[in-house]
Amino acid sequence: MYDIFGKQILCGNIVANNSMINLENYPSGVYYITDEKGNSYKIVKL
Repeated sequence: MYDIFGKQILCGNIVANNSMINLENYPSGVYYITDEKGNSYKIVKL
């Protein structure tokens, strides 16, 4: 997972389609994840 500045803040594998990423310890903001096919997804934490 990357922050809005492109800094990697979390690394790991998502094993199932319904996996969850715990953002409890991260500040509000915009984050990006990339899947193994190179598709990027935006996550907004309010």
